[in-house]
Amino acid sequence: MNIVPIWKSTYCEVPAPRVEYRVLCDGGEIFHGRAVKSPDEANIRIWLNPICADFLNSQIAPEFLSATGDTVAPILAYQEFSVETYNEQTGVWSTAMEVAFVNDTSYEERSTLKFSEPINGHSAAGQILPYSVLTGATGTCCYE
Repeated sequence: MNIVPIWKSTYCEVPAPRVEYRVLCDGGEIFHGRAVKSPDEANIRIWLNPICADFLNSQIAPEFLSATGDTVAPILAYQEFSVETYNEQTGVWSTAMEVAFVNDTSYEERSTLKFSEPINGHSAAGQILPYSVLTGATGTCCYE
C-alpha cells in the first residue's frame, strides 16, 4: 500500500468503459459512485483526493495542549482507504486499489514517516513542541 500526502493528486485507474465503485474507510463505505470513460482516455480515472480529504484531520485536542511528558493524542492525520469496483457479471465487489493518505502539507521528500514540520526550527522558552510520527503502519512514502 502506498502512503501519499493528501495534497498529491491520486487516481484509481480502471480499464473499463463504465464502472460502479465505492470507497471504503475503516470498513465502512464513505462514497458510492459510477464513472464513465472519457472518449479521449484509455481508462477511467477516479480522483480520490476530494473524496478522502474530509476524513483526515491533524488538529490536536485542547485538553492535550496543557499536558506534559509523552502524551499521545488520537488524531486522524493518517487513514487507509480502499476502492472497490462492482462486477455486474458476477455480482461481486473486488478491490481495485488500496491507498493511505497522510494530512501532510510539506512538499519535501523524506525517508521517515514523520509529518510535523517546524516553520523555522526555533522555539520560545516554555513553548509546547508537538511532534507527529506515524508508527505501526507498513508501506512506503511516495513523493514525486
